[in-house]
Amino acid sequence: SVLRPSSLMTDDERAAHRKKLQSFKTLAECETYDKQHQAEMQDRAKKQNKTLREPTGAACNRYKAATAKPGPK
Repeated sequence: SVLRPSSLMTDDERAAHRKKLQSFKTLAECETYDKQHQAEMQDRAKKQNKTLREPTGAACNRYKAATAKPGPK
């Protein structure tokens, strides 16, 4: 079965991850952290002979929305 990365994390790790995601000031900071986190989860999954689903890229969406230019009205 294909797992979400959060299924490989403890409750404390999930809480710390959420807090970290909310701490960034820019989209670039968030994306850099997210790439590192994804690599760590892939490594953890491989060591447990598990498969992670493809990243959705949603972790940094709040930064994308905040920096999006308003569309035509």
